[in-house]
Amino acid sequence: MNIRNGNAKNRFNYGKKVLSEISKRKCVFLITVIISLIVFGFNQIKAEKKKQPELEAQMVSILNVEGLQFKDLNKNGALDPYEDWRLPVNRRVEDLLSKMTLKEKAGLMVNESYDLPSKGKIQETGIKDAIQNEKRVDFTVTSPRKYDTSSKQYAKKLNKIQEIAEKGRLGIPCSFTNNGEGPGEVVTQIALGATYQPSLVKQVAEIYAERFRAVGIHETNNPQADVSTEPRWTRIGGTYGESPNIVTQMVEKYVNGLQGSSLGQQSAYPHVKHFPGGGPQEDGLDPHGKPGKNMIYPGENLKAHLKPWEAAVNAGCRGIMNYYGIVRNLDSVATSFSTPVLQNLLREKLGYDRAITTDWNAVTDRPWGLANKLGYMPSDQDCIREALKVEGGVDQFVCEQISPSIIVDLVKNGPISKDRINISVRRLLNNKFKLGLFEDPYVNPNLVEEHVGIEEHHKVFEKVRRKSAVLLKKGNTLPLEKSSKVFIKSGLNGDGFPDSAQIVNSTEKADVAVVQVSPRKQPSWGSPEEADLRLQEEDLKNVKELINTGTPVVVIIKTSHPVVFPWVKEHASGIMMKFGADSDDIADILFGLYNPQGKLPFELPRSMEAARNQLEDVPCDSKNPLYPCGYGMNYVIGR
Repeated sequence: MNIRNGNAKNRFNYGKKVLSEISKRKCVFLITVIISLIVFGFNQIKAEKKKQPELEAQMVSILNVEGLQFKDLNKNGALDPYEDWRLPVNRRVEDLLSKMTLKEKAGLMVNESYDLPSKGKIQETGIKDAIQNEKRVDFTVTSPRKYDTSSKQYAKKLNKIQEIAEKGRLGIPCSFTNNGEGPGEVVTQIALGATYQPSLVKQVAEIYAERFRAVGIHETNNPQADVSTEPRWTRIGGTYGESPNIVTQMVEKYVNGLQGSSLGQQSAYPHVKHFPGGGPQEDGLDPHGKPGKNMIYPGENLKAHLKPWEAAVNAGCRGIMNYYGIVRNLDSVATSFSTPVLQNLLREKLGYDRAITTDWNAVTDRPWGLANKLGYMPSDQDCIREALKVEGGVDQFVCEQISPSIIVDLVKNGPISKDRINISVRRLLNNKFKLGLFEDPYVNPNLVEEHVGIEEHHKVFEKVRRKSAVLLKKGNTLPLEKSSKVFIKSGLNGDGFPDSAQIVNSTEKADVAVVQVSPRKQPSWGSPEEADLRLQEEDLKNVKELINTGTPVVVIIKTSHPVVFPWVKEHASGIMMKFGADSDDIADILFGLYNPQGKLPFELPRSMEAARNQLEDVPCDSKNPLYPCGYGMNYVIGR
């Protein structure tokens, strides 16, 4: 019907329809404008994020493309996707992966221990041959006790290795791992655990990240996320203690502090260790040795040991290191070969999809349980094959003697697929790109001293040491009067004492005697010897002689492990436990110039029998302990 001839009602409906169409078009227009503005804003933000980074090249040319600069890492005169910092990391990884030979990929999967020479040139040490012949890409370059000459010289030597790497076929930069906390002042994990302050852990981790990157280190084999539920285990000093909740909080803060809000040029990243938690060691023995190969759970408490790992994964940690032992309730072989542990538990249940590294020489030197599984003593090739057969298993072998050629042969001869190798190499390359190493792997040695050993860092470490000291008994003796006459038997030298205090040479002249003691020597890692948590006989003899004089005696216990000392608890006038506090720190606490704040990071068993009878996987379960986990007095409230 023609509208001209229609009635008024039809004309009205038609007009209404036209207006409706106009409104719809306006809405579409407005939505289009809004979307365009959002896209424009997003692109502006994206462009801002992709601004020209600083580049440093020593052995390759710089390419100029569209007014921007890029490193010509493969020396072909063209900009390849993996050299293009504007592209997403995944795209760069895939491009580089497609260019790498199998030999280069295998080299990336082996992280060899390497001690920097104190004299001579880097090229003379074998590093040049290792990189240029595609045998190695990454190195664990040192441990804290092996730093040569100075941090500045150390940085220069790492720069030299990066030059050699940059000169290689694809110019893939090295990632350097540190088996410790780096150059300069450190505090132990157990000291941090005794502070019960996760915020301090983050501060310390930020310091480690700063000085790692200052000298050219990118990764560290820390922290221990082990919950130390077995008091006889020799590695407790490297943990945050026995409380799953405290360990969980501190591991999370360490990851946050070391990596930052996201992995970048100011970050380092941890290999959080030792999955799935090395605390529940059978009889307290360590799996570095065969007698300690079993991690057991008589209290069915694996869940508590997994809490720190859940926190580390949720915090975005870029690396996890598995332990040597056999998780007996899940498998009969060591974790490096265990699908239930690495694939089912870590990858699937916890959702971890990043790099896994082995513990030192774990695969070839400590293949616990593998001979029983295979029916014969495995060769190095057998061990690596079985580790790589775990689909979601280890990505990098941390070792001293594994040849990447073994990995190459396993792929060429069929047992291991190229896809399995590519999965691991993707994870490792992803970290390298995020760290910014493809743009600038070098450091400025002249700036090292601005980041290592500075006063600002010293104050943080001093705070940790002081806060970690635990007052266990104060009686009527502590804090000491400022004018006290003190006889020092051992352990202190009077540094930090008030000027009004007097150090005397006999108990007869003293108001108080102070003596420092230690537990009996812990057995070495892997030893079949049980740890003896009691005090050394000579120390106990000294304490008894002092107490028999009738002079009040304050006992300072220097340790990193639980200690058994029932007689001392009963007879000493005061007891303090220290985890790295120095003489000045202890002096200030003794005289009340600093209020003690530390709390026990672990339980103190009443006897060796009690230590033996507790369950390896259950925290704080020894019968009638001397002091419970978390105990600590102060001069204000006390207990």
